This record gives sequence, structure tokens and C-alpha cells, in this order.
Amino acid sequence: MGAAVCFALSALYFLVWSRHRTNHAHLLFAVTAAAFGVYGFFELRLLLAPTPQAMDAVLRWAQLPISVALLSLMWFVGTYLDAGRRWLAWTICGVRAVFALPNLVMGGNPNLLAIPKLEHIQFAGEPVAIIKGTPNPWALMGTLTLLLILAFVVDATITAWRRGDRRKAVMIGGAVALFLSISIMTSVLGLWSALQLPTANSLYYLILVAAMGYELSRDLLRASQLGRELQASQSDRLAILRAVPDLMFLQTKDGVYLDHHAPNPSMLFMAPEQFLGRNMREVLPPAVLALIEPSFRRAATASEPIVIDYELPMPDGRRHYEARLVRSDNDQILTLVRDVTEAKRAEMALRESEAILQASHREIRDLAGRLIAAQEGERARIGRELHDDLSQQIAGLSIALSRLKRRVTESSDPDLQADFAILQQRTAGLADNIRRLSHDLHPSVLQHAGLVATLSDHCAQVGRQQRIAISFAADGDFSETTAATALCLYRVTQEALRNVVTHAAAATADVRLRRVGDDVELTIADDGRGFDIGPAGPTGQGLGLISINERVRLVGGNVSIFTEVNKGTRVKVHVPLTALSPVAH
Repeated sequence: MGAAVCFALSALYFLVWSRHRTNHAHLLFAVTAAAFGVYGFFELRLLLAPTPQAMDAVLRWAQLPISVALLSLMWFVGTYLDAGRRWLAWTICGVRAVFALPNLVMGGNPNLLAIPKLEHIQFAGEPVAIIKGTPNPWALMGTLTLLLILAFVVDATITAWRRGDRRKAVMIGGAVALFLSISIMTSVLGLWSALQLPTANSLYYLILVAAMGYELSRDLLRASQLGRELQASQSDRLAILRAVPDLMFLQTKDGVYLDHHAPNPSMLFMAPEQFLGRNMREVLPPAVLALIEPSFRRAATASEPIVIDYELPMPDGRRHYEARLVRSDNDQILTLVRDVTEAKRAEMALRESEAILQASHREIRDLAGRLIAAQEGERARIGRELHDDLSQQIAGLSIALSRLKRRVTESSDPDLQADFAILQQRTAGLADNIRRLSHDLHPSVLQHAGLVATLSDHCAQVGRQQRIAISFAADGDFSETTAATALCLYRVTQEALRNVVTHAAAATADVRLRRVGDDVELTIADDGRGFDIGPAGPTGQGLGLISINERVRLVGGNVSIFTEVNKGTRVKVHVPLTALSPVAH
């Protein structure tokens, strides 16, 4: 009955292997089960041997099925657990061949030198023969084979356990190691007459085959379940593919089209029957092939997707595509192609709009520069007229008043003399205001006294008039400063201090001028109320700061504003030392 079970399992898993020939574990198990089944018949003949000669012949030929069974069992364990030392397995095959083949070819019994007579014992209520005779020293070679197989199985089991395949290690590796150990002990004890036992190794091997068959059946059931899940997953993937708007092409690493997916056949460059089974070199236009072929070769070895853009002539005109090439299984290349024509057109329209907008910005900035230059020119003209004309007239009026005052000094009317004094004071004050206005409109002192002296004088003047403590300091040589840079820095200081006086409600302000290489750094800081940089920044409603930014930009500089509510404001300006005129910019 045990042999019948072994043969049934062998036939079953041979059929399983015939359908899935890549799974060599099933074939090795089928061979192992069949060999143990054959060995079961030999053991039955041993138990019922009528003469010593018959037992000797059975023992000699039983080495063939037991050798096949043990070696295929060893290879099964190594294959199923994907472990074990292959050199040790081949060594065991050689040792077993040396042990068994000479006796089969030349005759003789590898286990016993002689069997003088048969001895019988009662086993399961029946008299059976037991192996008893003169042990053959050559049998130690067979025992060594079993020990080596046991060592191979233990090593493979430990490797599988450490790898995490603990169920396989216990159910297969552990079971084989256990039954091999039992078989070795019973065979050795029975052979060397330590115990009076009948030959019943096939019983242990039957249990072992049943345990291995159970584990393989469990694997088959699990594989079947996974197959159903995979089929369901493939159905899901098919549904997902139908919803994906991209084209997909599966090709060999040489470029032959194997399969494709197209949400709409009209998206294809040509009909499927015209490119499936053909190489891309035969179907793609030369210009497109020149782009795709190098990327295709890189995708065959790359771990990341390779992205390329190309165009194709389609019935509705040239269309733009983005392709992603990904290395798939079995050295195949999966290409996902997306139509990006509308996105490209939108991008081109956006670029055109940006170009137009930038041109408009350049025109506006050029106009702003010309307006500032014209403003400075007009300021200079008005300043000169105030200085050269109106100031002279007021000076003449002051002189005339002085002469007229001397003529009326003999008058006894004190009120008339007081009126003349007041009139002289007002005339002098008017002259000072006109002179200051002329200076603000066109600071000609920049050309004569230089940038440092002009800024120092302006800070002192604003401090006196507005009763604010304004400090000024300069560090470096500014003799090379161009007129454009000097005027820009003066106007920035003027505007910044005006903001301090008008908006900051500050008690102190600090103005610092510093030479930094070929640049000039100007910093105006106050301890006023500060402001929110958002609405007051260059894009907000703060016209003073807008003016500062525009002036600095026109001479090729930049502005940084640092402020916080109730913690003051700091304006830092960097401009080139030798900037050109704003009109040149």
C-alpha cells in the first residue's frame, strides 16, 4: 500500500511538472516518490526471502532504487529550498556511485560479505526474515553517503531558515533530516547486528514522502489561489488600461513590436497589423527613429525611465508626443506615449505672451528711464532759473530795501522802521527758501563738493529743519563715482529721509555710505513705526519706494528693504560705482 501511495504521488506530480516544466522540484519529487515505491517492493522481497541467496540478490539490486531515491531527495531539498552547496551535492553523487556501481556491475553485496543462513522473527503477526551475516567494510561508504546527504540537508535547512523561509525549512528540511537520521540509525544497528530488526526503512520513507507531498500540495493550492487573484488583478489592470489615455507599446530589446494598447485607434500612427511583429526601424520615420533609437538602447540598461519628445505627421497635422521608455521583464521595453500637442501649443502661446509682455516691460522701463532723465533735466533747468534769475531779482530787491531803509532812518516814526526790518527779514527768508529749493531741484554741489559732502550737508539740513537726530558716516574712496551714481544715491537718500519724516515718526535715523569693491552701498535706517512690506513694496502703493527702486534699477543696482511694524525700517542700496546715465540704460 505504501508503494501504491508513492506511485500515485509520483504520477500526480509528474503530470504537474509536465504542465510547468520550469518547476524542477516537482520532477525531482516525482522521481523520489517513484524510487521509494520501487524500494518498497525490494524491502517486501527481503522480508519474504526464502533463501540466503535470494536475500543476497535482493540486497544487491536494492542499491539501485535506494541510490536514486536518496540522490533525488537530496536534489529536491536543494531545489525546493533554493539552498545547499552544489559542490557538496555533486560530491555525494560521486561517492554514492563509487559505493553502488561496482557491486551492480561486478556482482557482490555492498553491505554483507556472506549470509550463512536466514533468521526469522515475528513482525505484525507474521514471520519475516532479518538481515544477518558478515558485515562488508565497504558498507561504511554507504553510511558516509547518508551522513553527507544529512549534512547537505541540514545546511540547506539552516540557509532557508536564516533567509526567512521558515515553514519550508521545518516542513521539508526538518522532516528530511529527521527521517534520514532515523534511517541511518536503524540501518547501522540492523547491519552490525546490534538490534534484531526487520528491514522497514520504506515505512519511514513513506511518511517522509507523504509529508513532502502535503507541503507541495499546499504550494499548489496557494499557487492556484494566487493564479485566481492574478487573473482578477489582470482584469483590474485591463480595466485600468482602458481608462488610461496614453498609448502603450511593448517591444523586444531589439525594437520588435510585441503588443500595444490604444484607447482610440485613431491615435495610432498606423494600423496595428502594419507594425506588430516588425522592427521599429521598419515603421518609424527616419527623423523620429534617430531620436528614439539611442534612448531605446539606454532604456535597456537604465533603472529609471528615459523620457523623449518627438513629433509625428498625423492626418490633422503635426502632433507632439512625450514617450517614456521603461525596461520591463524578459529584457523587454515598455513605451508609454502621451499626446502633448495641446500642452505644447499652450506652452508656445504662453512663451509668445511672455515675450510680448517682456517687450512691453522693456518699453515701459525705457520710458520710465527717459521720464526720470527728463525730470532731472527739467529740475536742473528750473533750479538754474531760480538761482540765476529769481534769486538775483530777490537779491536786488533786498539791496533796494536796504537803501530805502537808510533814507528813512531820520524819520521819527518807529513803526515805519519796524516795518522795514520785517520786510528785510522776509526777503532774506524768501531768498533762502529759493536757494534751498534750487539746491533740491538740482544739487550742483554734487559736481563741486562731491557725493560725501553733499549727503552730509543734506542730512544735517534735514535734521535741523525736522528736529530729528540724523547721523551720517562714509567709508571708502568715492572720487571715481560717476555723476549718474552720485545723483541716484542723492535722490535715494532724499526720498528715504522724506519717508522717515513723513511716515515713520522716527526719533533717529542713520545714513551710511560704504565702498564695496566696484560698488557703492548706501544704508538708511530709522527707529520709526515701520510698515507692512507687502502693500508698501514695489508692487504696492508706496510711490516713494517705487521711485527708489526704479532709480536704482536704471543705474544697474538693486534695493533691499527690511522692516517690521514698530521696529523701524532699513533701506539698503547697491549700485555700481561707475554707472552710466539712466538715458543710456
